[in-house]
Amino acid sequence: MNLEVPIYDLSLKGGKVLVLDGFRYSIACQSSRKTLWYCNRLADRGCKARISTIEDVVVNCINEHTHPPKQNIYVSDKPVFSVSPRGARIMIMGGYKYTVHIQKGMKTRWFCATHRNHRCNAALYTVEDVVVKYGNQHSHPPLNLSELYRYLYKRL
Repeated sequence: MNLEVPIYDLSLKGGKVLVLDGFRYSIACQSSRKTLWYCNRLADRGCKARISTIEDVVVNCINEHTHPPKQNIYVSDKPVFSVSPRGARIMIMGGYKYTVHIQKGMKTRWFCATHRNHRCNAALYTVEDVVVKYGNQHSHPPLNLSELYRYLYKRL
C-alpha cells in the first residue's frame, strides 16, 4: 500500500483532523503519545477504516473504506474556481490560491494570492478555465485545509 504523507489540520469546528489519500479522519481516542483515528464517514456510512499514529507518525493503517475518497482539493492539480468573500474570482489549485491579474478575452493570467504580501512570483494562464501555462515555484507552503475550505464555500 502506497500512502501519501498525512496532513494534519483543524476542522471547521477547531478539532484536529488527519487527511490521508483523500480521506479525512477524526480522533477517536488519544493518550500522551498515541492517537487512534477513525474515518469521518463512520457514522453515516459505517466505514471501519482507522489509523494509529505515535507522535503524528502513522504506525498502523486499516485503509478499507466503504466509500470513495472525496476529491482532494488540497493537492489536486485540477483548478477549482470560486468567489472570495469580497466577490472577486479566485482559483484554488495544488493547495494554492490564485487571483486574477489580467484578463483579455478568453485568456486570463493568475497570480498567487500571496504575490503582494510574500512576494511569491508563481503565476499561471488559463484559456476558458483550462490551465495552459504554469510558471515559477511558490515561495511559501500551500494553504492549510481550513483556509482552503473557507474559500470554497461559494463555488462558481
